[in-house]
Amino acid sequence: MTPSVLKQFLDRVIQADERLFLLLNNTLEKIPGLEYVLGWPTWLGQQYVLLPLTAALLIATVPAHWKKILCAVVFAYVGSAGFCFLMKTGIDRPRPAAHFAALIEQGRVGVHVMFKSKSEWSFPSGHATDITSVVTVLNILYRQRLKLLYLLIPWIALTRIYVGAHFPLDVIGGITVGFIGAHAAIWLIKRVRYPDLKGIYPA
Repeated sequence: MTPSVLKQFLDRVIQADERLFLLLNNTLEKIPGLEYVLGWPTWLGQQYVLLPLTAALLIATVPAHWKKILCAVVFAYVGSAGFCFLMKTGIDRPRPAAHFAALIEQGRVGVHVMFKSKSEWSFPSGHATDITSVVTVLNILYRQRLKLLYLLIPWIALTRIYVGAHFPLDVIGGITVGFIGAHAAIWLIKRVRYPDLKGIYPA
Protein backbone atom coordinates (compact mmCIF):
# COMPACT_ATOMS: atom_id res chain seq x y z
CA MET A 1 0.00 0.00 0.00
CA THR A 2 1.53 3.29 -1.10
CA PRO A 3 1.54 6.36 1.20
CA SER A 4 -1.02 8.14 -0.99
CA VAL A 5 -3.39 5.17 -0.93
CA LEU A 6 -2.96 4.85 2.84
CA LYS A 7 -3.70 8.55 3.28
CA GLN A 8 -6.86 8.26 1.18
CA PHE A 9 -7.97 5.27 3.23
CA LEU A 10 -7.36 7.07 6.54
CA ASP A 11 -9.17 10.16 5.28
CA ARG A 12 -12.21 8.05 4.45
CA VAL A 13 -12.12 6.37 7.84
CA ILE A 14 -11.95 9.74 9.60
CA GLN A 15 -14.78 11.14 7.48
CA ALA A 16 -16.93 8.11 8.32
CA ASP A 17 -16.04 8.57 11.99
CA GLU A 18 -17.14 12.21 11.87
CA ARG A 19 -20.43 11.36 10.16
CA LEU A 20 -21.14 8.62 12.70
CA PHE A 21 -20.44 11.03 15.55
CA LEU A 22 -22.90 13.60 14.20
CA LEU A 23 -25.53 10.90 13.66
CA LEU A 24 -25.22 9.54 17.20
CA ASN A 25 -24.73 12.86 18.96
CA ASN A 26 -27.60 14.63 17.21
CA THR A 27 -30.00 11.67 17.36
CA LEU A 28 -29.43 10.87 21.02
CA GLU A 29 -29.78 14.53 22.01
CA LYS A 30 -33.40 14.49 20.83
CA ILE A 31 -34.42 11.70 23.22
CA PRO A 32 -35.95 13.23 26.39
CA GLY A 33 -34.38 12.29 29.71
CA LEU A 34 -31.32 10.70 28.14
CA GLU A 35 -29.06 13.09 30.01
CA TYR A 36 -29.70 10.96 33.09
CA VAL A 37 -28.70 7.79 31.24
CA LEU A 38 -25.87 8.98 29.00
CA GLY A 39 -25.07 12.42 30.36
CA TRP A 40 -24.36 12.47 34.06
CA PRO A 41 -23.15 8.82 34.19
CA THR A 42 -20.15 9.88 32.07
CA TRP A 43 -18.54 10.91 35.36
CA LEU A 44 -18.18 7.23 36.26
CA GLY A 45 -15.20 7.24 33.90
CA GLN A 46 -13.56 10.12 35.76
CA GLN A 47 -10.69 9.04 38.02
CA TYR A 48 -12.02 11.04 40.99
CA VAL A 49 -15.16 8.88 40.93
CA LEU A 50 -13.88 5.63 39.43
CA LEU A 51 -10.96 4.95 41.78
CA PRO A 52 -12.82 5.63 45.08
CA LEU A 53 -15.69 3.40 43.93
CA THR A 54 -13.17 0.70 43.05
CA ALA A 55 -11.53 0.98 46.46
CA ALA A 56 -14.93 0.68 48.14
CA LEU A 57 -15.70 -2.45 46.10
CA LEU A 58 -12.40 -4.04 47.09
CA ILE A 59 -12.75 -3.22 50.78
CA ALA A 60 -16.26 -4.71 50.79
CA THR A 61 -15.42 -7.89 48.89
CA VAL A 62 -11.79 -8.71 49.71
CA PRO A 63 -10.91 -6.95 52.97
CA ALA A 64 -7.80 -9.11 53.43
CA HIS A 65 -6.31 -8.27 50.04
CA TRP A 66 -7.80 -4.92 49.02
CA LYS A 67 -4.56 -2.95 49.29
CA LYS A 68 -2.65 -5.30 47.00
CA ILE A 69 -5.47 -5.39 44.45
CA LEU A 70 -5.93 -1.61 44.57
CA CYS A 71 -2.20 -1.22 43.98
CA ALA A 72 -2.55 -3.26 40.78
CA VAL A 73 -5.59 -1.23 39.70
CA VAL A 74 -3.84 2.10 40.29
CA PHE A 75 -0.70 0.86 38.56
CA ALA A 76 -2.76 -0.10 35.49
CA TYR A 77 -4.65 3.19 35.62
CA VAL A 78 -1.53 5.35 35.84
CA GLY A 79 0.24 3.46 33.06
CA SER A 80 -2.74 3.49 30.72
CA ALA A 81 -3.60 7.12 31.48
CA GLY A 82 0.00 8.17 30.94
CA PHE A 83 0.21 6.46 27.56
CA CYS A 84 -3.19 7.89 26.66
CA PHE A 85 -1.93 11.40 27.44
CA LEU A 86 1.15 10.91 25.28
CA MET A 87 -1.06 9.76 22.41
CA LYS A 88 -3.40 12.71 22.88
CA THR A 89 -0.61 15.28 22.70
CA GLY A 90 1.16 13.48 19.88
CA ILE A 91 -1.87 12.94 17.63
CA ASP A 92 -3.44 16.28 18.59
CA ARG A 93 -6.92 15.56 17.25
CA PRO A 94 -9.33 18.37 18.22
CA ARG A 95 -12.55 17.60 20.05
CA PRO A 96 -15.75 17.49 18.00
CA ALA A 97 -16.99 20.99 18.85
CA ALA A 98 -13.63 22.49 17.93
CA HIS A 99 -13.34 20.42 14.76
CA PHE A 100 -16.79 21.46 13.53
CA ALA A 101 -16.51 25.06 14.82
CA ALA A 102 -16.67 26.69 11.37
CA LEU A 103 -19.64 24.58 10.27
CA ILE A 104 -21.40 25.22 13.57
CA GLU A 105 -20.93 28.96 13.11
CA GLN A 106 -22.40 28.69 9.62
CA GLY A 107 -25.35 26.75 10.98
CA ARG A 108 -24.58 23.73 8.83
CA VAL A 109 -24.12 21.26 11.69
CA GLY A 110 -24.91 21.11 15.37
CA VAL A 111 -22.97 19.43 18.18
CA HIS A 112 -24.59 18.65 21.51
CA VAL A 113 -22.07 19.43 24.27
CA MET A 114 -23.16 18.75 27.85
CA PHE A 115 -19.93 19.41 29.74
CA LYS A 116 -16.86 21.49 29.00
CA SER A 117 -13.80 19.30 28.47
CA LYS A 118 -10.65 19.96 30.49
CA SER A 119 -8.33 19.39 27.54
CA GLU A 120 -8.50 20.17 23.83
CA TRP A 121 -7.28 16.74 22.68
CA SER A 122 -9.73 14.10 21.54
CA PHE A 123 -7.91 10.88 20.59
CA PRO A 124 -7.93 8.59 22.48
CA SER A 125 -10.66 8.99 25.07
CA GLY A 126 -9.30 9.17 28.60
CA HIS A 127 -12.58 8.07 30.17
CA ALA A 128 -12.75 5.01 27.91
CA THR A 129 -9.12 4.22 28.71
CA ASP A 130 -9.65 4.52 32.45
CA ILE A 131 -12.84 2.47 32.75
CA THR A 132 -11.42 -0.26 30.50
CA SER A 133 -8.15 -0.58 32.39
CA VAL A 134 -9.86 -0.75 35.79
CA VAL A 135 -12.58 -3.21 34.74
CA THR A 136 -10.06 -5.44 32.95
CA VAL A 137 -7.69 -5.59 35.92
CA LEU A 138 -10.53 -6.36 38.31
CA ASN A 139 -11.72 -9.22 36.12
CA ILE A 140 -8.22 -10.62 35.79
CA LEU A 141 -7.76 -10.64 39.55
CA TYR A 142 -11.35 -11.76 40.28
CA ARG A 143 -10.93 -14.58 37.73
CA GLN A 144 -13.64 -13.13 35.44
CA ARG A 145 -16.25 -13.18 38.21
CA LEU A 146 -17.11 -9.54 37.57
CA LYS A 147 -18.05 -9.88 33.91
CA LEU A 148 -21.07 -7.62 34.32
CA LEU A 149 -18.66 -4.75 34.88
CA TYR A 150 -17.60 -5.08 31.25
CA LEU A 151 -20.96 -3.48 30.39
CA LEU A 152 -19.60 -0.26 31.87
CA ILE A 153 -17.10 0.01 29.01
CA PRO A 154 -19.52 0.49 26.07
CA TRP A 155 -21.85 2.50 28.32
CA ILE A 156 -19.17 5.04 29.27
CA ALA A 157 -17.90 5.04 25.68
CA LEU A 158 -21.36 6.00 24.43
CA THR A 159 -21.70 8.71 27.07
CA ARG A 160 -18.56 10.37 25.72
CA ILE A 161 -20.17 10.66 22.29
CA TYR A 162 -23.48 11.82 23.78
CA VAL A 163 -21.89 14.65 25.77
CA GLY A 164 -19.97 15.77 22.68
CA ALA A 165 -16.51 15.04 24.05
CA HIS A 166 -15.31 12.36 21.62
CA PHE A 167 -15.66 10.81 18.20
CA PRO A 168 -16.39 7.05 17.98
CA LEU A 169 -12.79 6.27 17.01
CA ASP A 170 -11.61 8.11 20.12
CA VAL A 171 -13.47 5.78 22.44
CA ILE A 172 -12.42 2.71 20.45
CA GLY A 173 -8.82 3.89 20.78
CA GLY A 174 -9.30 4.45 24.50
CA ILE A 175 -10.76 0.98 25.02
CA THR A 176 -7.81 -0.53 23.18
CA VAL A 177 -5.26 1.41 25.23
CA GLY A 178 -7.01 0.51 28.48
CA PHE A 179 -7.20 -3.19 27.65
CA ILE A 180 -3.55 -3.45 26.63
CA GLY A 181 -2.46 -1.29 29.55
CA ALA A 182 -4.29 -3.49 32.06
CA HIS A 183 -2.65 -6.69 30.85
CA ALA A 184 0.77 -5.01 30.66
CA ALA A 185 0.35 -3.67 34.20
CA ILE A 186 -0.50 -7.09 35.63
CA TRP A 187 2.47 -8.64 33.82
CA LEU A 188 4.83 -5.94 35.10
CA ILE A 189 3.59 -5.68 38.69
CA LYS A 190 4.06 -9.42 39.15
CA ARG A 191 7.74 -8.95 38.31
CA VAL A 192 8.56 -5.76 40.20
CA ARG A 193 6.25 -5.71 43.24
CA TYR A 194 3.97 -8.70 43.84
CA PRO A 195 5.41 -11.91 42.29
CA ASP A 196 2.68 -13.90 44.05
CA LEU A 197 -0.13 -11.79 42.64
CA LYS A 198 -2.85 -14.13 41.41
CA GLY A 199 -6.60 -14.20 41.11
CA ILE A 200 -8.14 -13.69 44.53
CA TYR A 201 -10.40 -16.71 44.06
CA PRO A 202 -9.12 -20.28 43.73
CA ALA A 203 -8.97 -21.64 40.18
